[in-house]
Amino acid sequence: MRSVPMFRAALAVILTIGTVTAIRGETKPSLPVSYTKATPDGQHVFVMLAPGSDLGDSSFWLTIKAADMRSRRVEFTRSGMYRNDGSGVPLWTVNWYASNVYIASDGVHLIRMGGPAENMRSEAVAYYANGKLLKTFVVDDFVDFSRFLPKSLKSDQGLNWLESEKLEEPTRSHILRTNDGNRFVIDYQTGQITSSSRPYRFGVRLALGIAIVFVAVWVAKLSRQYWKHREDMKALQEKSARSYR
Repeated sequence: MRSVPMFRAALAVILTIGTVTAIRGETKPSLPVSYTKATPDGQHVFVMLAPGSDLGDSSFWLTIKAADMRSRRVEFTRSGMYRNDGSGVPLWTVNWYASNVYIASDGVHLIRMGGPAENMRSEAVAYYANGKLLKTFVVDDFVDFSRFLPKSLKSDQGLNWLESEKLEEPTRSHILRTNDGNRFVIDYQTGQITSSSRPYRFGVRLALGIAIVFVAVWVAKLSRQYWKHREDMKALQEKSARSYR
């Protein structure tokens, strides 16, 4: 009979530890890790080395990857673009870290996606050529109404502004769709917006235009009534003055 209470107590302790571990796992931000990404044609490879040591966490999964991380640093000494032929000499380098990038087959152009957006002024996307910055956009450049954005499921995700994106090399385009219904086509070789669709902004402008027209018509109507009233009063005064004579 004593074994039942002891079993229940042990089970409660296990569940408590598991719950705390799960909560910690959800709130813990992901650590930067080194990675490589080949261009679509396979001729070049972009290397991103995590800042500092890759062994900054003693967790099991990082320990398993430790040997691979160290060998990757030996082969590539700096983050940047390399020929995909085993060469350790970079074509160009960068001095920043990003967990998500897109690279074009020309080995020249790169798109850096911003991390979790804390606010509307956070970086959304940046465009580079040979490691040099061409153009940076913030979330506010793409999102017109932040109140229409869905709430993020995790606290470390920030503003959930991006619905989808894709790179189209034949047209040199980077296409972004936002969660408030906007769509942008950006030339990734220049960082310039070539076309955009902002339905909510168009709707607001249309409504504002209609309101302005309505107010203008109403003011014009009041103005006509005012001047008609003045003319009537003037005519009445002239008639009264003649009657006294």
